[in-house]
Amino acid sequence: MTKMSFENHIMKQFDEELEEIRTRLMEMGGKVEHAVKRGGQRLSRTGDRRGRKTCRRNGSGYR
Repeated sequence: MTKMSFENHIMKQFDEELEEIRTRLMEMGGKVEHAVKRGGQRLSRTGDRRGRKTCRRNGSGYR
């Protein structure tokens, strides 16, 4: 394997690994977003005054 070929191989492998990390981070972000949304919904349904106030303050739309 020539030096240039080896460097291209390393860069391609690095790019693939970065893409995998990006994909996993996006999946994690989606799970966090879903959990926060569900948490806000549950807070608003509990009838707890502080929970409703927190939801309003954060602009979650749950009253």
